[in-house]
Amino acid sequence: MSKANTTVKQGVSVLDQVELFNKKVLKQQSTNQFDQLSQLKRLEMELQALDYKLLGQTLLGKSSLSHDLNTLEQTPVNVAQWKKLTWVKFGRRHEITKAIDNGIGKYYQFFRQRKQALIRPRNCKQIPACLAIIAHRIEILQRDVLYPAQKWLSQLDSTHRTSPRRPAMTRLNAACQSERNALQALAVSLEKLHRRYALLSD
Repeated sequence: MSKANTTVKQGVSVLDQVELFNKKVLKQQSTNQFDQLSQLKRLEMELQALDYKLLGQTLLGKSSLSHDLNTLEQTPVNVAQWKKLTWVKFGRRHEITKAIDNGIGKYYQFFRQRKQALIRPRNCKQIPACLAIIAHRIEILQRDVLYPAQKWLSQLDSTHRTSPRRPAMTRLNAACQSERNALQALAVSLEKLHRRYALLSD
């Protein structure tokens, strides 16, 4: 049996020349895997560093709407509390005012029912669920509370301009806008992180 001719370059092992066990390939794969894990870890750290205070709290609480605007509270004002804040000695609650009452009730119920779900995502996989809850919350806040409040404030007749309800309506409008803007900013940050996570996970 003739001897097999094996050519080995000086300073290079046979293993380096065998494609199946190519050290360079293995090293590159290991490096790529480490880089991916490192980037995922960085994403998780950025995720945990976001400000989630508003997820489980609100700026539409009783204190915020009565005297200390933009105070963070555990629950929004309920309908009974809101009616006290906007009570007038003479005058009925007309269509727009009743729409705001209904919106306050919807937002309060949503917040109470979903509060356990309004928690910060523990990892990037939970971002979509968190975004869905934020989107639903913004929808109710904007459609059922903010827009009717702005419609009420846009009434320029003397009754609305001098109404004792106006200070509470003005505070409600300001608090709604602050809450919506803060929630939207959080959603944008979460969406950016999730896009980066999706690219790394592919």
